[in-house]
Amino acid sequence: MKKGPPTKVLVVSFNYTTFKMFFANVNDAKNLTWHASGRKYDGLLRHAVDSPQWEKIDSLYPEFRSDPRNLRFGLTTDGMNSYGNLSSKHNSWFVLLITYNLSY
Repeated sequence: MKKGPPTKVLVVSFNYTTFKMFFANVNDAKNLTWHASGRKYDGLLRHAVDSPQWEKIDSLYPEFRSDPRNLRFGLTTDGMNSYGNLSSKHNSWFVLLITYNLSY
């Protein structure tokens, strides 16, 4: 059996104080809650807030929906080669965390 580092490892550098600083500034706090107060309800899909998935999350977790200051994130990656079956030998990729609360 081959010994070595685990094949599926995600190293996260997360700083909670960064998100707290968003709400310390009045303008930033207003921008992060625009989806509850300043949004257009015209039936067009302009942002993730207009999607059926956003409404599904709101219906599943009403206590989360009740506070518009709750942050919503999207986690995405450029690709994965977890099993090493692609032509590339290395398997490190960018992983991005996106804040959906900000307006477009």
